[in-house]
Amino acid sequence: MKRISFLLFTLLMVALCLRLSWWQVERAQEKSQRQVMLERRSEQTYHHIDSLPNDPRWYQLNVMGQFDQRHAILLDNQIHQGRVGYQVLLPFVSQQRLFLINLGWLAAPRYREQLPSIPHYYLPIRLTGLIDIPQSLLQLGEQVDELEELIQEPNSLQQQVLRVQNLNLEQLAQKLQKPLEPWILQLDPNHKLALQQHWQAVVIGPQKHYAYALQWGLIAVAILLLSLWWQRRVKHGQTA
Repeated sequence: MKRISFLLFTLLMVALCLRLSWWQVERAQEKSQRQVMLERRSEQTYHHIDSLPNDPRWYQLNVMGQFDQRHAILLDNQIHQGRVGYQVLLPFVSQQRLFLINLGWLAAPRYREQLPSIPHYYLPIRLTGLIDIPQSLLQLGEQVDELEELIQEPNSLQQQVLRVQNLNLEQLAQKLQKPLEPWILQLDPNHKLALQQHWQAVVIGPQKHYAYALQWGLIAVAILLLSLWWQRRVKHGQTA
């Protein structure tokens, strides 16, 4: 009875490891497809927002416009080179449309109640960047807890600063009292206004997923070999 139970347990563990290995292979294939799509789309530049396709992710956008200096958004808990900071996003008006520009990363001050020095740009300017659609993380609690309203007054300009845990564009649009485009623009790292950039469209590449798949496969083989060794040992012990 013990041998049968052990055999069933072994088969279950081997099947689980193989399933996890195959899942990692599927993830690697998905990431490969995303990389191909990213490379293909990033070569195409749009100059008119109205001409963007229904799924505008990873297309280049080159537009003229002006920042809305009355608001700024700080995406909290962003780690860069081992330091805690914020992604700085500013509303940008172009072609009578409003969307967020991700300027990049700024280090957080020592104390929580302090804010980083948020840059201000007053003149019309041409921006180029890659379109991205942010995905909100799963949060516990009420949605309002994800957004903290702060005020800073640089150069006598009263600016509303929203410190958020997620880029929930619908919630931000309600707070700004203006409709927002359902995407953000990741500013070109070579642009003169760009802060430190560490955004990646594909965070974990397909190679790492293939490595994980190999690990799970090797674990399945190891479990199977250990099971065979144990059964042979038990069998020889009974024979002796």
